Amino acid sequence: MNTSRETNYDPIAEVYLKSTDEKPFTAYYERPFIIASLPDLKGKNVLDLGCATGYYSKYCLDRGANVMSVDVSRKMVDHTKNVCDNKVKAHIHDIAKPFTFIEDNEIDVIIGSLVMQYVEDWNAPLDEFFRILKVGGMCILSTHHPINDFTHFNQDDYFSKRLIEDEWKGFEKPIKVKYFVRPLSEYIQPILDCKLKLKRIVEPKPADSLKERDERMFARLEKRPCFLFFILNKEM
Repeated sequence: MNTSRETNYDPIAEVYLKSTDEKPFTAYYERPFIIASLPDLKGKNVLDLGCATGYYSKYCLDRGANVMSVDVSRKMVDHTKNVCDNKVKAHIHDIAKPFTFIEDNEIDVIIGSLVMQYVEDWNAPLDEFFRILKVGGMCILSTHHPINDFTHFNQDDYFSKRLIEDEWKGFEKPIKVKYFVRPLSEYIQPILDCKLKLKRIVEPKPADSLKERDERMFARLEKRPCFLFFILNKEM
């Protein structure tokens, strides 16, 4: 299975880019936690995995970081370069494959925002993250919470890992996206097996500001997690 082709956003990029920055899951749930977890970025080398809209690339760039942006979608990479005034190093790249353009111990911070669910096997990417991170460097990964996937798709087998097709509404028109669903153990075990040190696992609650924007969504996310966050470090 060529998962990079199966999960590539090129066919839906134009519709996705028009409004995703304003989505409650993005603006009031995922991004507040990522931003709060980042260190001082001035002078740091940051790798933005699955750069998509370029939000994190620009955020880090504006705070003095040297940013490298990667995505398997050419349209997303082009959009990120435009958003960042071509001040980032950008690569069209499948993150399941080796980062041949990054040296050992080159990166201070890796941000993997809602991208790992598109990767079937986490072992190889985690090994690469360890290789390219400096000692003391950190990696922040957000992904879908398995309990949300299980209930959302009414699965009859929680323990099955498989590629599914989801339809996202609330855009200019519904868009279809493919990604992997898997049990919690399929997230945790590859992390425990890699050389990075797992520092935190977080099931966040929404930002208080979401309550004014969408009270129903706020109440839902207060009681049922949608995303899952991992913070890892490279130690001596």
